[in-house]
Amino acid sequence: MAPAGLRDEVYMQLCKQTTQNPRISSTICGWELMTYCLATFPPSKHLKGFLMDYIKKTIKECKDDKVIELAELCAARVPKIVRMGQRKQVPSRMELESLREVKPVPIRVHLVNKTSKTFYVDPYTLVSDVEAQLIEKYNLVVTKPFALYEYCSTLENEEKILDPKDRILDVLASWENKLLQAEELKELAKKKKEEGREDPFVVKDINFDGFLFKAKLVLKTSNQELMSDPEAINLIYLQAIHDVVTCRYPFVEKVITVLSALQLQAAYGDYKKEACQPGWLLKFIDDVMPKRITYKKDVKSEKLQKEWETKILLKYEKVNGFTALEAKLNYLDYVQDWDFYGTTFFTVRQKQLKDYPEVIALGINCEGVLLMHPVKETILDKWTFTDIVTWGHSDEKFILVVGNIVQQRKLIFPTNEGKSMNHLIHDYVKFKVKAKP
Repeated sequence: MAPAGLRDEVYMQLCKQTTQNPRISSTICGWELMTYCLATFPPSKHLKGFLMDYIKKTIKECKDDKVIELAELCAARVPKIVRMGQRKQVPSRMELESLREVKPVPIRVHLVNKTSKTFYVDPYTLVSDVEAQLIEKYNLVVTKPFALYEYCSTLENEEKILDPKDRILDVLASWENKLLQAEELKELAKKKKEEGREDPFVVKDINFDGFLFKAKLVLKTSNQELMSDPEAINLIYLQAIHDVVTCRYPFVEKVITVLSALQLQAAYGDYKKEACQPGWLLKFIDDVMPKRITYKKDVKSEKLQKEWETKILLKYEKVNGFTALEAKLNYLDYVQDWDFYGTTFFTVRQKQLKDYPEVIALGINCEGVLLMHPVKETILDKWTFTDIVTWGHSDEKFILVVGNIVQQRKLIFPTNEGKSMNHLIHDYVKFKVKAKP
């Protein structure tokens, strides 16, 4: 963060450049740069009054329309940037271009089924503002379970919940800035390895590049509030399909045919023999079942796909009569009984549990907290929310206290995602308490 004195010096130099400048083109450039600065960092409280007086004087006395337009824009931006404070990121090239053209920045937000909606934002738009627009667009009544994520389009199921208080364009800028730092980080890792200081706890270097709207609180169909909102049910259903098809967590193979059949029923209605001829489902079979079943060493097996198509279509014929909503709810009833259903996983370290790997996956879902073996994908331990006495976090760790009033155990997990974990548990507990009659 740049010191206040340096920020004020920049604003003073811009005031100097735009005062009685004989070249109008240079004056305009100075005011354009002023708009960029006011989108990025505020003047100090001591300079704010002077800067506003200078801007108002320019609006009143200047004869050039372009300068007046830019000065009016600055006048509107000063109170916003003073209220919100300095940005966390240097603006991206896309944002700078939009600032230059005095236009909002277009961002695209996807759902898990790859559909998307475009929104227009400015340097002061928060993540929570975009979430509010998404809630309105999708007509959601039950809003608390849903949140905005950043995700990686080249890696399956790599995503991160965004802080509602962050500015959306800071998130966008972080993707570009991280790429610029990539080479420097590689050199640092190489140097550490050569010096024998390599960290055995390897955090994936993920390059996020998109926005995703989905449920952070994955509720079950027993939740009355969820059941009151068909739009929320649909989003949870789409998320369940995505999680099954992409093998986000271990699935039960014997129910895949019925899940696929229910998905077809929800999308196409009752089975029609004339339409469901052999080969019809093969065109999109990867959208209704995990590839892991019909692929061998990442190569598609046409024989296996045909066998599964036959099984699925036979089951599809038997689920006739379900409405789309009934089919979706039946789908959810099957998958929500799986141990890992709706779990958000975080990679953490641990040294207290001697029989477990040092690096494990800590999962949080609507039932509580669990530990998963990172390779075997088996549950190592789990605690319901009633087993959790308290929890907390710092920048470098997440703390979980389990047990009861008489006997407690404090578990410490080094991680840089403690804040997200803390908030997720808090939101689940808050929602469950609210849902109690």
